[in-house]
Formats: sequence, C-alpha cells, structure tokens
Amino acid sequence: MAPPDKSSDNLYTFNGESPDPIPDYNQTGNPISIQFNDYYYPNIITFQSFKLFKADMEIQQTRILMKDTDINKFFSESQFALFPLKILDKNTTYTVNFTYKYNGIVKDINWSFQTMRE
Repeated sequence: MAPPDKSSDNLYTFNGESPDPIPDYNQTGNPISIQFNDYYYPNIITFQSFKLFKADMEIQQTRILMKDTDINKFFSESQFALFPLKILDKNTTYTVNFTYKYNGIVKDINWSFQTMRE
C-alpha cells in the first residue's frame, strides 16, 4: 500500500506522468494505491470500496482506477488506486479504507498517512 501506514512527508499533489492516468485533470491529489501479491492471493480480488478520509469526513471527489477503469490498461486484477481529484492539504493526516472480497470473505484494510509540510 502506498503511501505506507503511518508515514509522513508524503506528496499532496500529482501531475506530469506519461501516459497520464487521469488525463481530464491537469493536477490531482497524490494517488493512494494497494496491490495484492498474486502468490499469496492466487484467486480474484473482488473490489468492494476504496475511501479516503480527512478527520472523519470522507473525501467525495475521487476516481478509482483498477483493471476495468484504467484507460492506459496497465493495471492488473490485483492493483487498485484512488486519486483524490483535488490537491490534498499540506501537513494533514488522512485515513484510507479499502474493502474487498476474497474467497467469499469480505475484508477491510485501513491505514493512515500524513502529507508533507511544503
């Protein structure tokens, strides 16, 4: 998962990648991503939800990329990214919740990170 749990000094903005994963936006918040190792997860991961929170408020304006929604067709079935469509706040802690189903069992992964000061 990226940014890593309890990490600090993470980027708050994203732009300039080629090919562009979000071409209809010049700049977004830095993406949050998670990837499952196919060795440990040989069966299909079924996406349920991917949410980003600032304090207790969910960031509503996001775009989720996965195999079916990645316009550049780089993502595998085990890769997921959440792009906040607005730049993240500096020096702020965010919490992430990723919910998925694997072998019929629904599971949650939660982590937090802090953006850099400048």
